[in-house]
Amino acid sequence: MGPTTRRLAGLTLKLFGVGNLVVALWGGWFAYITVRNYLRITSSRPGLDPPNFAAVFFTLTCVNVTLLAVVFCAGVFLLRRRTIGVVLCNIAFSLEIGFFIAQVVLEMTLPSAISDSLAAAGGVGNMGIAPQILTGYPVVGLVALNLARRCLKSETVESTAESPR
Repeated sequence: MGPTTRRLAGLTLKLFGVGNLVVALWGGWFAYITVRNYLRITSSRPGLDPPNFAAVFFTLTCVNVTLLAVVFCAGVFLLRRRTIGVVLCNIAFSLEIGFFIAQVVLEMTLPSAISDSLAAAGGVGNMGIAPQILTGYPVVGLVALNLARRCLKSETVESTAESPR
C-alpha cells in the first residue's frame, strides 16, 4: 500500500474524529433539551405518564449519555490518529446498534406495563443517539474506520518487515 492509501486512511480517522465530536455534542444537546422539557412538563402535570415511564426515560437517557461520552472520547483519539479511537468506536457503535435492537425486542417481549413505558419513553429517551441511528452513522463508521485501521496496520507491518535490523 502506498503513501496515498496511508494518507487517505489518516484522513478517514480525522474525518470520523470530527464527525464523532459533532454527533456527540449534537446528541448531548438533544438529550439535555429532552430532559429539561420532561422535567418542566411533569412538574406542571404530574401523574399523566404511563407507569414506570420516568424510570425507563432516565435509564434510556443515562445509557445514551454514556454512549455519547465514549463516542466523544473516541473522536478525540481519532483526531490524534490513535487507533485506540477505532477500538472505542467499535465498542460504542456496536453497543448503540445492539441497544437499539435490544430495545425493540424488549418492547415485544416484556409485559405491557413495562413495554408500554419503554415504547413511550423510547422516542424521547433516545434523543441522544437518535441522529446517529437515523443516519446510519454507526454502521458507516464501523466499516470505514476498520478499513482505515487495516490500511494503517498493514502499512506498519510492511514498514517493520522492510526495516534493517
